[in-house]
Amino acid sequence: MKSYARVEKSTTSGKISTVSGYFLAISGLIVLISGYEDDTELLLGSVAFVIVGVFLIWNGWRIKRKIRRFRQYVALISAQQITSIGGLAAATSQRPEFVRRDLQMLIDKHFFVNAVINDATNSIVIVEMTTPAMNPQENAPASPIEKPIMCNSCGASNKKIVGQVKECEYCGTFLLLDS
Repeated sequence: MKSYARVEKSTTSGKISTVSGYFLAISGLIVLISGYEDDTELLLGSVAFVIVGVFLIWNGWRIKRKIRRFRQYVALISAQQITSIGGLAAATSQRPEFVRRDLQMLIDKHFFVNAVINDATNSIVIVEMTTPAMNPQENAPASPIEKPIMCNSCGASNKKIVGQVKECEYCGTFLLLDS
C-alpha cells in the first residue's frame, strides 16, 4: 500500500472512531441523565457505553494527530529539504528522541515508502527506487545526466547522476535529488 493510500485509510478510520465514540458517549450519557437509577443493568450498560465512547474519541484524536504530524514531516522534508532529526525536531518544537521514534513508527507502518533513518548522520533518507526496464537500450538516455548537489549535512558540493542514490564524498550522507 502506498503512502497516500495509507494516509487516507488512517484518516477515514480516525473519523469513524471519533464519530462512533461521540455517538456511544452521548447515548450513554442520555441514559444516565434520564434517571433509571433502579435498573442496575441499564446503568452499567450506559456507563460502559460512555467509557467505550470516550476511548473511541481519544483513539480518533490520536490518529488525527499522527496524520497531522506525518503531513508536517512531509512538508519539511520535501519542500524545505530538512532531513536531519535535529532539524525536524527544531522545526516541530519536539524533542529529537520523540521525532526519531515518531519517524520510525511512520516508516514501520509504511507511511513513508522507501525511507530509512541513517544512524550515522541522524537523518531520514528517502531512497529513490527505480524499476528495471524490459529493454534497457530502448529506455536508456543517451548519456547520464549529472547535476551538482550540495550536501545537507556538511555543505560540501558533490555531483550526482539524476535518478540514482549517492553518498556524500565527504561525510557519507545520502544525497537526494529529484529528477
